[in-house]
Amino acid sequence: MFLPLLFVLASPFPAEAKKKPSSGRKLLKQTRITMGTFAEISLYFHDEKKAGKAAGEALDEIERMDHIMSNYKKTSELSFLNNNAAKSPVSCSKDLFEVIEKSYYYSELSNGAFDITVFPLIELWGFFREEGHIPSDKEIHDLLPAVSYKNIVMRRSDDPEKSYTVFFQRQQTRLDLGGIGKGYAVDKALEVIKKHGIDNACINLGGNIYVLGAPDGKSVWKIGVQHPRNNTEILGYLELSNEATATSGDYERFFEIDGERHTHIIDPRSGMPVRGVIATTIIAPTGTDVDALSTIVFVLGTEKGLGLIHKIPGAEAMIIHEGDNEELVIDMTGGFKEKFKRLDHSSGSNIRWRKVTFGKQ
Repeated sequence: MFLPLLFVLASPFPAEAKKKPSSGRKLLKQTRITMGTFAEISLYFHDEKKAGKAAGEALDEIERMDHIMSNYKKTSELSFLNNNAAKSPVSCSKDLFEVIEKSYYYSELSNGAFDITVFPLIELWGFFREEGHIPSDKEIHDLLPAVSYKNIVMRRSDDPEKSYTVFFQRQQTRLDLGGIGKGYAVDKALEVIKKHGIDNACINLGGNIYVLGAPDGKSVWKIGVQHPRNNTEILGYLELSNEATATSGDYERFFEIDGERHTHIIDPRSGMPVRGVIATTIIAPTGTDVDALSTIVFVLGTEKGLGLIHKIPGAEAMIIHEGDNEELVIDMTGGFKEKFKRLDHSSGSNIRWRKVTFGKQ
């Protein structure tokens, strides 16, 4: 299980955001372990029974997504697809088809920097076995033809028995939804929350977060952003409402050999783990957006990554990368800076903050 770099702040800071009159609603939280992390639903209620039912069904929906998209569950729908789709087209559920379709969109958007067919490379580097392994150039070269979203053939049909099918054009092609699945699950849980008429909630799936409305008596949810190299400090917090945020970081899964860190975030175009970037945090309209975009910016780096974010309506970003002498260089878009409140801390002298603008504030 991996600890998130983002978390909901339980108590206010002295510089309080604008308050609203309290309606007297109480806070309810429900938490489960699922998708290799924790899932927590927080909401304020007048009717405890209604609130509890909404939170419980939202967590049920996240667990349902896990049974569809897990690479670790041998009985998951994704595992069946990976084992059979290179032989012939495989029928799949609307949900699995939809998340693959969304992934394809992000692959096109990023010119292949985001690619769910990266599974064979993650496996080659030993991340699924939790046994780090540096493959040879030949091993990577031989595997790269299987790693391309263009190997995925998706078909919609009028046949109710085969409405959605997926086929792999390469024998070694396999899918990993780790870069988008949690965000998609957050969006599905949000649908459940809204169906119950809930107008405020925070859905937190291991740091993939969507905030609906605001806590009782406040105008925003506060989301803490942890220091990526010191888990006892936070860099600051985001003030958000009706939007999502997520972080990708080299701290999540990595191994070190001869003092060099190899992160699980692999550039699917080269087959190599990304170097230099430490973490990316995204704000965007949906959980799916922030999950995919946090990986894309991580792979593309500051100039290309933030340049892409500038073109996406409602998206903002922060990227942390390595400077000289263990310095952290933090670049933010103008919109991210407006929603982010920095805090002073002991390691602040080793951080360089920069605002990156592309004509957008």
